[in-house]
Amino acid sequence: DEALMLIFSSTGESIRSIDVSGCINLTSQHTTALLTASEDNIIEAVRFNDCEWVEDDAVILATSACRKLNTIAVSNCPRLTAFAILGIAHCSGITSLDVSMNPGSITDETVTLIARGMPALRYLDISACDALSPDGFASLASLVHLRYLDLGGNMGLSDEAVSAVVHRLPHLITFKAMMIPAIGGMTTNMLGSVCLNLKIVDLSFCAMIPDVGFRIVVRNCIMLEQLSVPWCESVTARGMEYIASFGKRLVRLNVSNTRLEDAGLVAIGESCLRLQHLTLVDCHGITIQGLEAFVAKVMARGGVYTPSRLGDPPWGLTFVDARGVGLNRTGNVGKAKVAALQSKRDWGGFGKLNLLLGPAEAPPVEQAKKALPHLKRPAIGDGARVGVSGHRGSISPTR
Repeated sequence: DEALMLIFSSTGESIRSIDVSGCINLTSQHTTALLTASEDNIIEAVRFNDCEWVEDDAVILATSACRKLNTIAVSNCPRLTAFAILGIAHCSGITSLDVSMNPGSITDETVTLIARGMPALRYLDISACDALSPDGFASLASLVHLRYLDLGGNMGLSDEAVSAVVHRLPHLITFKAMMIPAIGGMTTNMLGSVCLNLKIVDLSFCAMIPDVGFRIVVRNCIMLEQLSVPWCESVTARGMEYIASFGKRLVRLNVSNTRLEDAGLVAIGESCLRLQHLTLVDCHGITIQGLEAFVAKVMARGGVYTPSRLGDPPWGLTFVDARGVGLNRTGNVGKAKVAALQSKRDWGGFGKLNLLLGPAEAPPVEQAKKALPHLKRPAIGDGARVGVSGHRGSISPTR
């Protein structure tokens, strides 16, 4: 607390953003003093992610004292109740809101209040809030300006409910729906028909997605740069081949534990020239020979995409996670072939390509648990900000 106040006294009234995420030794008392110390409060962003000490009063004070506030993030704050969300919902100027991992305070009622009171929202993260039902989720259809929506882990949502909301969100750029088992053809058809500006799509562990719906997304969303479909077990090998046919702009691709086969992988190596990061964990339809053929395709073209316009950044495949490839599910069969490929890698046979081989470290459920929490939260605005995220002891200011 004392260190935080010292930072404020040295930076004066120029602070525009406060991020104390993960600071377990702070208390609400001095955070309250920080929020109210300046008469001319110009704070635009407040982030209290992963702070067990944050209570309703601190959040409500932030929304009332910071008249220029446009961003608030309170992910995984277990002491918050619906009263804090009610206070947030009255801030009609908020454009970015992260209330993920708060199942006790994010309910159908509070989500409806958010949708009614915050029409300017561009960024909304309500992932891992298990109390949300299709009826409450339906209210989000009024947030027509949304660019970013993460509803992952809300396993009670239906395909019909999600598709009905997506139908009203044509400006979406990022859509994440990890671990919603009911999502299928209705949602993917709507994404590929309405959200044509999508750049990031995460449908991890959505096992009901059909080939037709998958094809509509990768064909029609021509701006797509990041696609995650691990454990989407209903997409067949033929469906996976659509990635090579239409995913020309992909930079990051995760197809772990899917039905992707050698032919589809090699086609990706030939067609997805901008690809930088590829994850193939436990793709048992891919053989070591297929993986070698893929790497050979990449290396044959130099591994680098040549920009077509002056000023475009160069691209090149630098990372492939192929753990579990070439092995059976117990990790025994195929060890010799994997070891031979590892030896070639260790001797520099793949240049700058970082290729991970060997058995996968965790079963699917454990990987999902690790993947659900935190999103990348963008910095806000210009000017100074305080960033002291995750510190257990002493802290220092950043400008």
